[in-house]
Parts: sequence; C-alpha cells; structure tokens
Amino acid sequence: QAGTTGYMAPEILKQENYSMSVDWWSVGCSIYEMVAARLPFKDFKEKVQNEEVTRRTLEDECKFEHRNFDGPIKDLISRFLKKRVQNRLGCR
Repeated sequence: QAGTTGYMAPEILKQENYSMSVDWWSVGCSIYEMVAARLPFKDFKEKVQNEEVTRRTLEDECKFEHRNFDGPIKDLISRFLKKRVQNRLGCR
C-alpha cells in the first residue's frame, strides 16, 4: 500500500482487492481539494495520525462546509466518494 492516506479509497484501507475503483475515489478527493483547499477527511494543516484519517474515511460522511460547494459539485463529489464500490461513479 503506497500513497497518501487522505486520497486512499476504503477498499485500499481495508486491504481488500481493488481495481480502477480507487482511481475514481481519488478523482473525487482531488475535485474536493480543488474546491475547498483541503481533503474530504483531513483539513490542510490538521495534525492527525493516519489511523484517524483511515477511521474518518471508513466511518464518516463527507462534509461540504466550504462556501464554494454548490449543488452540482456536491453531487459529483458525493458520487465519486461512495464507500461501496458498486455505488461509486465510474464503477457501475
């Protein structure tokens, strides 16, 4: 497992087999970061352990608190950040 925890899809964090589904998750994280200047489950300068970011990714819902999130972009990101692979945009 290599990469930045904040961009890792749940299936990587749970050490399950995965395919291109993880790339679609990362697209969602990247779009979120472009809009809010932070990752979905970790603030930019927040000091938390990787274990906490993993917990948030697996258990918490993505929050859209930044003022730049409008309806269409929230919908797009939410579709990429579906925790269940079969529900994720690009994986159906």
